[in-house]
Amino acid sequence: MSDINTSTCFSMSNITASKTLSYFRALIDEHGIIQFTDVYKKDYVYGYAIEDQARALILALHLGDFAQAKQLFGVLLNFKKAGVLHMLYDSKRQLWHTPKHSEEAGGQYIWALCQYYTRFSDEEILSTVEEIYQLTKIDQYPRACSYALLGLCLLHDLTRIHTLARALVRRYEETCADSWDWFEDTLYYANALLPWALLCAYEKTSHHKYLDIAKKSLRFLLKQTQIDGVPVAIGNHFWYFRGGKKAMYDQQPIDPAYTVIAAAKMYQISKEQFF
Repeated sequence: MSDINTSTCFSMSNITASKTLSYFRALIDEHGIIQFTDVYKKDYVYGYAIEDQARALILALHLGDFAQAKQLFGVLLNFKKAGVLHMLYDSKRQLWHTPKHSEEAGGQYIWALCQYYTRFSDEEILSTVEEIYQLTKIDQYPRACSYALLGLCLLHDLTRIHTLARALVRRYEETCADSWDWFEDTLYYANALLPWALLCAYEKTSHHKYLDIAKKSLRFLLKQTQIDGVPVAIGNHFWYFRGGKKAMYDQQPIDPAYTVIAAAKMYQISKEQFF
């Protein structure tokens, strides 16, 4: 969750939090965290996705569950074989590589490894981060770019922070027009991730353009994802194309989570309340 205090991200009662974390841990076995469940039962048909391992590792670190974090770190490393980043470990215990989606997974992989490095300073982690950065075209995909930015900000890698932040700026400047203050012609999933990453880049560089675009894009996102003051995330059934109709259903759970974190980060940096 970047370097935001975990109390900001998990404002639940102790009872609810305990149940939620017990459920989270129950989804993990020796192969990592399962991708899907059938209500409370693990559904092994779809196997284990790399993105889930990365997010689970970050959560374990923030919970201070370092034994769990070390296990998930080992699992995550197993997704990289012979210079290839695999997307899925399936129910037949086979690794699958999907080139079309490897960049975004690569960004999350970097984010998780950088988080792990802040707790366990192993130089081999840095070499793996470098390998994944070179392996994927992260700067060409806004979400991949943003995930990697969250990680590289933790390493204070100013050169690459600027490289990736400028890539997001270019996407924004090429796309925004006619009150559409966004990086793409469509609102998909994990949208708040993009302004959140620019906020982290601003925090490390004091480059005001990053902050300015983060403010404009986050305001736009919040305007597009509220109805009568009630938050309504974009649904994944056809999403929301510029000039089209917003999808109302099948929303992604990460959307409200990332939105809250982005808004909290904005307040932390600028003292401006976006809710």
